[in-house]
Amino acid sequence: RWYRDRLRAGGTPVTGAGSAQTRLLRLCKSEDVRGFLRDEVQRLRSGPSDPDQDGLLASLLERLGEVSGASMRYRRAIKAAGKEADGSWHIGLERCLRTQRAAASRAALLEIAPTPSRLPVPTVKATELSPAEFQSKFAGPGVPVVIRGFELTKDAWSLDFVSQKLGHRSLQLKSVVPDSAEWARLEAEALPVSVSKFVQDVQAGAGRGRYLHDWSLPLGAPDMLEGFQVPEVFCDDLLRDNDEGTLYRDSWPSLFVSGPDAFSPLHVDTAGLNFWMALFSGRKRWVLFGKDQAPLLGPQYVGTTLDPVFDAEPLKEGWDEGREDFGRAVALETVLEPGDVLFVPGNSPHTVENLEAAVAVSGNFVDRSNFDLSVRELDIIGRADGRAKELAAVLRSRGKPSDDLSSATGRAIPWEEYKRGARRGPGRGVKRPAEAAGTQGDMEGLGSKRRG
Repeated sequence: RWYRDRLRAGGTPVTGAGSAQTRLLRLCKSEDVRGFLRDEVQRLRSGPSDPDQDGLLASLLERLGEVSGASMRYRRAIKAAGKEADGSWHIGLERCLRTQRAAASRAALLEIAPTPSRLPVPTVKATELSPAEFQSKFAGPGVPVVIRGFELTKDAWSLDFVSQKLGHRSLQLKSVVPDSAEWARLEAEALPVSVSKFVQDVQAGAGRGRYLHDWSLPLGAPDMLEGFQVPEVFCDDLLRDNDEGTLYRDSWPSLFVSGPDAFSPLHVDTAGLNFWMALFSGRKRWVLFGKDQAPLLGPQYVGTTLDPVFDAEPLKEGWDEGREDFGRAVALETVLEPGDVLFVPGNSPHTVENLEAAVAVSGNFVDRSNFDLSVRELDIIGRADGRAKELAAVLRSRGKPSDDLSSATGRAIPWEEYKRGARRGPGRGVKRPAEAAGTQGDMEGLGSKRRG
């Protein structure tokens, strides 16, 4: 209301593309709006205190960057409201706590002697990597790896193949909004676009930075998965064979199609999920960081979720020269070639640049290596979202996988067998707890990437 009144009085509107959260973030950076927010803070502080007032005051303080005061007010609101506390207060408190922890970790990391800032991502042949070795050498210690030599499809997944299979469809594309408040600063275009027209544009070098990004094949085009195989090293997955309707059950594999001008800014995947990507055509440059390096990369919690955006832009030349914290971050780099499969551990910041027109498929998963992390993250998200709360309960009821892993190397599992959970040990087929059951709409507002 205040903003509309200002516009009617001749004020300057906030312009530019972006979601409602992005436009709000842009608006809150103007000095006029910050002055209004400060006045509102003073008004609320001078009035009577109740949970709703404290929750509102906390959100305004958070917008102003006063995370210590916001944390105190969120805590007060949650304590006073008890079981009736708004879920957004819990999420807001967690954002503030993470901001404070990141600042403390950054200070501690800057006291450590510098280390080499550029290292290659380890590479291994599929024929030399078993599920047991994958866990002990990479997933367990949280080390990314490029695996070469898997054959995952019976057809060549090229741009022409995508156009043949999906050309008749109109789908939403995504592109980067530099000051976005959304996950990875990627936002969906307002109108769907013909896939055949998009592929033609990409082939003609006119993709304009747009991305068919993380589009679910099981939900959108299950027939494309006929003959598809999943590397066995990723098959110790607790998301794949839960009951129908459970969060993330049918989210992956997902499809990525892009031109050489598209990229994904630095981000982490939601809920501590592990990630893999198989590249079928084109080339992709990846820059990754260990999760312990995130505080050095300028994380900011600017939206309504727990997904940070980052100040660092590691794809740019000289990105680490202007700030001491950036210069201390240890980056792992690789260029994926067709046939490569990349593993990214949960909570590892990463950014991707398409060097050529590319077609890739990816998946997220929970296994023994990130079980505790993902359950903890889902518990927190579940304060405001029923389906996340449900999935945390399902995972907890199944328990961390404890069966022995295969020592066979180079194997891939047919998609149908993978979805049946043929390798699952005790706990397979556990039903969704009735008291935790949510609805499909519960995940609205959590964003897109890695959210089903």
